[in-house]
Amino acid sequence: MSEAFATFGRGYQTIPERVHLGHTVCSSDRAIYTDLEIELCAHRRRRAPADAPGIAGAASAARVLRGTFPDLADAHVEHFVALALNAKNKVTAAFRLAKGGLTSISLNPREIFAPVILAAAPGMIIAHNHPSGDPAPSVDDWALTRRIKNASRDLGIALLDHIIVAGDKHFSFVEEGGAW
Repeated sequence: MSEAFATFGRGYQTIPERVHLGHTVCSSDRAIYTDLEIELCAHRRRRAPADAPGIAGAASAARVLRGTFPDLADAHVEHFVALALNAKNKVTAAFRLAKGGLTSISLNPREIFAPVILAAAPGMIIAHNHPSGDPAPSVDDWALTRRIKNASRDLGIALLDHIIVAGDKHFSFVEEGGAW
């Protein structure tokens, strides 16, 4: 099995940056994996390791995100990531889903849900960074969050929060975002 599926951080698995539900999956380093490899890897990720971090709110989610993706808070372009969670809100997988420009990122909800579905996760937290250092959400951030929240209801995957990380600050759509 490829190194792209290597253990990451505290023992949960990562998968390539982009997942496509076709015959192949491509990572940023252009390695190609078959559906069988993805299925086997997804099967291995279904249980969180005993020391997997649990998420108890936005502050702990931001800590786990910074620990899992150390470059996220200070990156010069936007990155969109997700944490797959089990029923006890323990992290079972981490995904770097997309990389954008200085002020935006192009992402479709199917690109977010594909790896979470393959990980058989009942819950998830999504996050992205703001290179500007200001974690306040844009109008586009609100719109994307609503689309993902609606899709998560339809798919039966709990979207527990959307966190914006900017330097040492963060914004939680659940805790600070008003009506969730």
